[in-house]
Amino acid sequence: MLRSSAIRALLIRDLPNLSKQNTLILPKCYSVSASAATATADSDTSYQTVEYANAKPYDSIPGPPAYPIIGNAWRFIGGVDFLKICKEMQTNYGDVVRMRKMVAFGDMTFVFNTRDMEYMLRNEGQWPQRENLKSSMYYRHVVRKDIFGDTHGLLNGQDEKWGTFRTAVNPIMMQPRVTHQYIPQINEIADEFIGLVKNLKAKDPNGEMPANFIDQLNKWAFESITAIALDYRLGVLAEKPSERAEKAMNYILDIFRLSLKLDIMVTGHFHRKFNSPSWRQFIKCSDFFTNMTLDLIEEAKHRIENDPNYAKKSENEKSVFEKLVAKDKQVAMVMILDMMQAGIDTTSRISGATLYYLARYPNAQEKLRAELKRLLPKKDSPITKETLDEAKYLRACIKESLRLAPITFGTLRIMTKDIVLGGYQIPKGSIVTLPNLYLSKSVDTHFSNPSAYIPERWLRGVKTENVNAFVTLPFGFGARSCIGKRMASMEIEVVIAKMVRNFIMEWKHKEMGFKQDMLYGIADPLKIRLSDASD
Repeated sequence: MLRSSAIRALLIRDLPNLSKQNTLILPKCYSVSASAATATADSDTSYQTVEYANAKPYDSIPGPPAYPIIGNAWRFIGGVDFLKICKEMQTNYGDVVRMRKMVAFGDMTFVFNTRDMEYMLRNEGQWPQRENLKSSMYYRHVVRKDIFGDTHGLLNGQDEKWGTFRTAVNPIMMQPRVTHQYIPQINEIADEFIGLVKNLKAKDPNGEMPANFIDQLNKWAFESITAIALDYRLGVLAEKPSERAEKAMNYILDIFRLSLKLDIMVTGHFHRKFNSPSWRQFIKCSDFFTNMTLDLIEEAKHRIENDPNYAKKSENEKSVFEKLVAKDKQVAMVMILDMMQAGIDTTSRISGATLYYLARYPNAQEKLRAELKRLLPKKDSPITKETLDEAKYLRACIKESLRLAPITFGTLRIMTKDIVLGGYQIPKGSIVTLPNLYLSKSVDTHFSNPSAYIPERWLRGVKTENVNAFVTLPFGFGARSCIGKRMASMEIEVVIAKMVRNFIMEWKHKEMGFKQDMLYGIADPLKIRLSDASD
């Protein structure tokens, strides 16, 4: 816990330069007299760095020893048990642990205390920074600089360039009415997915989904996000997809697979340096999506220019794609590609985990089905905004799945200024990781029976947990939170509702394994057994 004198000193340091970028925001547990701080600051500015100067040095942060050359990276190679590693770190070294020499990332500091987590995130500045995907950056700003120029986007941008881009796209992506506009289309795509599932069910004598069922969820997620981002149905859920749809599906999966090798693995930069087959395939896949997006943007511009009714459309009637194209061609290009890169593997993993937990916990599944029968009298009843507003237990089920199986193990930030966490100096430029998955799934001080799937934790009026909101952050926090979280939540809610309304799901296998690669998620085949639900 930081002493009140230390907090006062840090507040004093920031008072002379108060702005949206560097204003210090304190958690509710801290209380500082503003008048006293102002008086001290006015009389003596020598106290501006007292709190940081008096903190323990960065080099004194405890942590596991690093071996020559490989450092601590070996701990995260192969079938790594991230939860076990975090438990060992916290048990052996405390609430602030420095993992030295992580090779691709350098040194990394893990913070396990929720007070320090909240303090860090509330004071990360106007333009929070995180690690970007270097392969994507290199492709856009070296290989295809002729197209992308200096437009960095949301996934890879930093500093003011990132802030300018986020400001431009926020009004288009973050308003609830924009999400509601797509419910009918996402409903239609989910119906197509249910048809695909029925065909798969009919092929197995026990009604069990095939070992590659997660690939079918990837198809659903891909069709959904391209319908939103491009105003275009690729048709990957069709019984016989077109050649372009097949190629698009295969190439997007290649990009996910190759990004792990190029951006996360220790040898990633060698692929670019020596133009390896993996790097050449990454370029080929990226070129395909860049060119496809350019073609669709040109088609949309032509359609808009030649549509006499377009001018009559209100701003609320225009699609995300139309608004992006109207704003700026490069902004549209980068935002669309970011949406496709970030909106497929993520939503399919979350949906897959939710289906698994509902199959494994039949009581929760039946409670959800009862809610959905009330809201959807028939199996094929259309899902509307009103349906989703009323589906409280559905949202609780998904939120509980996100607690147990978020798409990443935590929140990573690059410090934009010097800060003190747990009594230690954390210099500007340091990488800090908040291990949310470990805290929400394995530590019983935050959730009772944390490994169990209990959606009731999230129901208002029923919830008994007193949880710090910073323990579980599935869509991030603050300025750098996921811009597509409303869209993603809506897509997941619709497809889970359709699945539970149509099928009784059972899990007849050993407990599902989970792993971290590029993202966190299920590691074993999603072989859910299905039978028809009653009308």
